[in-house]
Amino acid sequence: MIAFRAGSTYESDDTNGVSHLCEHLILGDGHPEGLAAAIEECGGVGGGVTSRDFLAIYAKIPSNQLEDALEACLIPLARFHQDPSKDFNTGERLAAARQTVEHEIRLRDANPRDRALDAWFASVWAGHPLSLPPVGSLPSVRQLPEVEIMRTAQLYINGRNMVVVCVGDVDLDTLAQRISTKVPCFGEEAEPVADPSTAAVGAAGPVFAHGIGSLTHVVLGFAGMPIAAREAHVLKVIGALLGGTRGSRLLELRFRGGVYSLNTFVENYHCGSAFIIHTACDPAELGTILHRIGKELVAVRRGEIGSAELAQTQRYLKGKAALEADDVLTRATAIARRALYATSDNQDPAAHPVFSAVGVEDVRCLAHQVLDPARFCAVFAGAVNEPMAEDAFQRFQDAVRVH
Repeated sequence: MIAFRAGSTYESDDTNGVSHLCEHLILGDGHPEGLAAAIEECGGVGGGVTSRDFLAIYAKIPSNQLEDALEACLIPLARFHQDPSKDFNTGERLAAARQTVEHEIRLRDANPRDRALDAWFASVWAGHPLSLPPVGSLPSVRQLPEVEIMRTAQLYINGRNMVVVCVGDVDLDTLAQRISTKVPCFGEEAEPVADPSTAAVGAAGPVFAHGIGSLTHVVLGFAGMPIAAREAHVLKVIGALLGGTRGSRLLELRFRGGVYSLNTFVENYHCGSAFIIHTACDPAELGTILHRIGKELVAVRRGEIGSAELAQTQRYLKGKAALEADDVLTRATAIARRALYATSDNQDPAAHPVFSAVGVEDVRCLAHQVLDPARFCAVFAGAVNEPMAEDAFQRFQDAVRVH
């Protein structure tokens, strides 16, 4: 994996999507001189990903081809940094990249869950870089001038803003020596990348995002500050207590009928974090589900957690972490993010014993801090209208007040 500090948190409304565009220009999307072709030539399979604060090119390569593959990837990256216009192929390659990015934006817009999640970030972090969608927006991607793409490529796609992560059967010392002698260092003149300021957020909601489909999608989120590594593990425990294991408090709602998806997850970036609950349900069940979610959030915030319940959650998280440690892409991503953002969460997935040290009081203290109504916002999308959303949100608020 070759990863860079880039993404929508480093963009503005006018440049939103430029990192995503650079990803596809680097990969080549069918062009014989792109990284995707270089990876395939070495017998590997790979792709790219752009998030709010992370751009990466990844590949699974046979061990005996790794050195050649990494060399073949880094040389085009150096060329792309030095003169991105050479990779535009008189406009054809840039036009193809724009078309691919526009297609992925439309796919994301057609997904009610993604629409609701993007609307949540836009509402809670209005005016802050975290408010921008990671894939970009159609208007900005269509009008991005070539000079802005070149500026971004030279600012972010460089050696001072990059980490290379290899997971698996590899001799790192030999590999590093060969790469340093074969591939010239690039980007020495690049400016250091400055992190955006941390957002200040307040209470908001409900937010209504129009959508399609027969199900109602709801994103309930609490915005917070970047948190330390151990606190991030406590937050994962809170999420699993609410919606992780089959015996968790909210997941049992799926067995009553009408609830087709209910999960919790943490969005943690270098300039802000969020605790998210997402559900997809029949519209008729919306008010009942949100009332129950409100009750359980209050109970966890009060620390009403049994020792057996906590122990079961810890076992689940240990097993999940062990599985993630065996997945090379997941592990490479965690290592790369930890290297790029030294103060970020994203510990090595193998470091799962820390879950055993989380106690009931740890959960209560962090839940009281994070699950704060002043940091809360709800977004509704899919098969829902504004009166339905307002009624369901009122039932959620009633549960929070009463309990």
